[in-house]
Amino acid sequence: EIFFNDESQWVTKRIKFEINPDDMEKEVLIEVNKGGLAEITILEASTKKPVTGINAYFHKSVKNENSGFYKNAFSEKDGIIRVWAPEGECKFTIFSDGYSPSIIENEHITITKGQIAKREILLDHARQISGIVTDENGKPATGVLVMGNPTGGVDYTDKEGKFKVTLEPERPCERLIACDTKHNLAAITEIGDISKPVHITLNTALSIKGKVTDPNGIAIPAARIGLTLRASNYISP
Repeated sequence: EIFFNDESQWVTKRIKFEINPDDMEKEVLIEVNKGGLAEITILEASTKKPVTGINAYFHKSVKNENSGFYKNAFSEKDGIIRVWAPEGECKFTIFSDGYSPSIIENEHITITKGQIAKREILLDHARQISGIVTDENGKPATGVLVMGNPTGGVDYTDKEGKFKVTLEPERPCERLIACDTKHNLAAITEIGDISKPVHITLNTALSIKGKVTDPNGIAIPAARIGLTLRASNYISP
């Protein structure tokens, strides 16, 4: 597939073609046209300040004759995501890490040739829990996976053992689970006041050993084994 994707006003859809291994050359005709400009302004809800670096994915409806149009773009310093798109209804999805909602799916904007279509999206700063992970000797643990439970985001500790986990809006996060599979260390820490840093101390992790076989007792290689934690009526990995 080939698709045209630059910052000019020329737009097109994905072009599908087949190549015969015996053909030395293949000519593909790509027809472009002048589209319209979509401007999606991303603002922080409480301050109305522009938010930079928010990702948006644009695409045309399958029922539209110009279907096959796809583009990704990011909000600039002024908080605006700018994309040239074909005429007609265009869908877009916003991905906003660190903000709430974290995903805004299948929003619609109508594109008119030679004109600017504008939308405004307001985002709230997502709640976060920060802290530090150390080993049994009190040294910062690097590269440790930390995740919220029963719901919440994930993060890996930096060189200083620090982390930030984003919380899902209106969903509970009662504890943090830290896991260092490389050194077989883990910990579960209950959360109190999320405004205060959390200190997680790793300990030797428990393990379960066993064998996977078929009904005849023959060993099954490369079987995937997963553990789940049941807490507060939630099941999570």
